[in-house]
Amino acid sequence: MKICIITQYYKSLNFGGNLQAFALQKKIEKLGCRCEQICYDRKYRNNLYCLLKEVKHSNLKEFIPNIVKVIEYLFTCIISFKDFFALLKRKSIFSFFSDSIPHSNNVYSSNDIENISDKYDIFIVGSDCVWNIYEDYITTSLTFIPIKKIKISYAASLGCASIPDGWCEKYLDAIKEFDGISVREKSIAEELRKLIPEKKIHITADPTLLFNADEWNSFLPPNSANKNYALIYILSEDENQCKAAEKWAHAMGLQALVFPHIHNIIHYWQKDYGDIRDFSSGPLEFVSLIKNAEVIITDSFHASVFSTIFHRPFYALIRETEKDFVGRVENFLEDVGLSSQLTNSDELLCKKNLPELDFSYADKIIEQKREESIKYLKDNLV
Repeated sequence: MKICIITQYYKSLNFGGNLQAFALQKKIEKLGCRCEQICYDRKYRNNLYCLLKEVKHSNLKEFIPNIVKVIEYLFTCIISFKDFFALLKRKSIFSFFSDSIPHSNNVYSSNDIENISDKYDIFIVGSDCVWNIYEDYITTSLTFIPIKKIKISYAASLGCASIPDGWCEKYLDAIKEFDGISVREKSIAEELRKLIPEKKIHITADPTLLFNADEWNSFLPPNSANKNYALIYILSEDENQCKAAEKWAHAMGLQALVFPHIHNIIHYWQKDYGDIRDFSSGPLEFVSLIKNAEVIITDSFHASVFSTIFHRPFYALIRETEKDFVGRVENFLEDVGLSSQLTNSDELLCKKNLPELDFSYADKIIEQKREESIKYLKDNLV
């Protein structure tokens, strides 16, 4: 049986997105199956492209403000030209890592994705935010795959803790046709069970949790960073949160290791952000940095996961500016008994010491989830 995975893999510049793609393919391969990622071009575009598109579709009232945004962006790129070239290096490193994961020879788009239906026997959607309301739902709901083929989801996430408006109209009918349905968030599973009671909805662990710390160590390169650092990985790019995290790290006597412009978008305020500015770590180096950090401050699901896997002290910041993407971290921490690590910028600055955590309960829950998740894969693939 030949298996393919459709997820946010191709040209992804997200550490978590690449790591979950890597982990799911590796685990399925270890189960004795032939498996590869589909190179699906989600038409990722840089910030300038998006801004020019806004200008093109502007009405008279919006035209001048949008032109100003373009000029501001170009001015920022000119001033921050060193960061611009550093981002090219990061992109090259991510491309090298992605190429190391078995993947389709062809790159597909929404125009020809249906051509994969004859090349594989089993189709998997997941993990990460593949059922995001903003995603290409035609592809990630597998509506183009014939009924005779096996279709399953693995730890699919909506990117939030509850089903948003408009989601059911896009996804629900297609998901009913899946042979196996599993999601990552418990709250989403509970809602889906009410919507489609005739289907069994499984909760499976994010692919990164399918391997324990020792197994991840076998994949990791040696860490070369200064030992005395706090790793700050904040996806929301909220200036106030980022600066608060940096200030708290300094108060703890630690260097702030940061990842500027993580979405490949240059912000001028990040020009002097952080003591160690990392543009050269790929996904596995990122995990190694988490493993060796004195403390991690993040709003990222996957950074929270790896902090837990490696028993590193961490704080998970509540996203205050991106309400659509709230819930994933909260769900995970609640499941593993670490909800006390949720905090906000003001509370973080009041903390006087590094957190001391007991991971014994988390280890027990994660091991149980890992076993259940591997069983789900075996039942549907082997």
